[in-house]
Amino acid sequence: MKPEHLTLEHLHAFLPHLGARDRAEILRMYPNLEAWARSRIELGGAAWAGVIDGEVIVVGGVITNSAKEGVLWIAGRDGWARRHIRHALRVFDAIKGFGGYTALRCKCVADNLTARRFAERLGFNEIQTEGDLVHYRMAT
Repeated sequence: MKPEHLTLEHLHAFLPHLGARDRAEILRMYPNLEAWARSRIELGGAAWAGVIDGEVIVVGGVITNSAKEGVLWIAGRDGWARRHIRHALRVFDAIKGFGGYTALRCKCVADNLTARRFAERLGFNEIQTEGDLVHYRMAT
């Protein structure tokens, strides 16, 4: 798998296979999946799709938060966490190396232990909990 720069076409191919937990968390913040998909393209920063045999497995990117800090986002295909973790890590490496950020941040829903473990495996450190969100940060 080689990360490809994310397009709206990638997202449209990916959305029907979006993992249930990611879908629920996205729909808490956006009125529908199309609005979320368009926001991923329009927010700026950089984004990639992990594609294997023509199927989008994972999407992710960094939204520029300040001159030297970015906010990571990532969403996976149903079942991706176990079967395709190494591919998600390649996408993260592409994200992390982009833009000369001195730090990256991300947020996970507090009861989403899979997402939290994944953030910690990537090297993020928990910095605070606010409501039902856990905030993470890592120096790059």
